[in-house]
Amino acid sequence: MLNFPVHTLETATAASKARLETSQQSYGSIPNIHGVMAGSAGLGFQQLRGYPPSRQRLHSL
Repeated sequence: MLNFPVHTLETATAASKARLETSQQSYGSIPNIHGVMAGSAGLGFQQLRGYPPSRQRLHSL
């Protein structure tokens, strides 16, 4: 089984911190999947636009 580190604002790279801050503002905390994605440039977490979706946007879907 693979173990992926779940990054926080303190452990994330500079490139990922802005997205994690957005996640925290949108959700009130950083979802674990966002923390994991912050550690992988290959997932494109830093390049996502409009992500994470806000709760309001999720409820309107």
